[in-house]
Amino acid sequence: MNEKIKPVAAYVFFLAVAITLFVLYWVFQEETWAPVFLALAAALIAIVLVEIIWKLYGGDPITRAIAGVYGAIVALRTSTSLLRDLDRTGIERIHPQRRFTNFDNWYNLINSAQQVDMMGDSLRRDWTARDEFVKTVESRAKEGKCTFRVLVLEPSADSPITRQRMIEENDAERRMIANSLFTLNTLNKIRESLDGEAKEHVKIKVVQGSSLHCYMVRADDRILVANYLSHIRGSDLPAMEIRGRDTSFFQVFAAEFERMWELGAEWPQPIATGQTNEEG
Repeated sequence: MNEKIKPVAAYVFFLAVAITLFVLYWVFQEETWAPVFLALAAALIAIVLVEIIWKLYGGDPITRAIAGVYGAIVALRTSTSLLRDLDRTGIERIHPQRRFTNFDNWYNLINSAQQVDMMGDSLRRDWTARDEFVKTVESRAKEGKCTFRVLVLEPSADSPITRQRMIEENDAERRMIANSLFTLNTLNKIRESLDGEAKEHVKIKVVQGSSLHCYMVRADDRILVANYLSHIRGSDLPAMEIRGRDTSFFQVFAAEFERMWELGAEWPQPIATGQTNEEG
């Protein structure tokens, strides 16, 4: 009787441990290391099931199961190393294309941020062309609760940096200039509507002194970034979401913005209407 009870007790013990690991995974599922609990739980359940099958039907499934568990452990070790690397870099999400970003979530982040830094070719499509973003800039700046620093391409084909980006994007129709001009005028209109010190909460510059290598939006301790590539345009670019001021990637891209902002030229006034029509 005792000999029969021993394996049953072992099964119950391992299943209990597996359930505990499942619970831990559910509780900490937002953490980068949480999948470790899930993998261990699955491995324990697999071992128990294989052992039961062997007891009931005979054969040698345990050898194959051990090999499978070993493979899972190797894969888990690799995954754990990857998760550890991601944790250090601060990468929270990776998108095959920037269009898959949850921009509603980013509008909410910006709505509660105290510091927002943005740079890109024009920042029109997902930002200044969206009423929710424009209203957020207006209200947060007016209340003095957030400072916005925005850096885009100079809306002129005479700028060597803008001209180079137009060549890279095969922009014969000068859409890049029109879009940049739209963003500059939209933000400048907001700034001009503000009184006194509130104007200082909307700062605008155009790119000078160095080529623009990435699209970046920062809201406090969060960054959305996409590196510009020669063969992919706009929202088709791969993108990353980064979190944590102390993480390596956050510091790299935050420093990139600061350098580009330092080199940029102030944009104090909107372009005249006549020039807008000519450029657009």
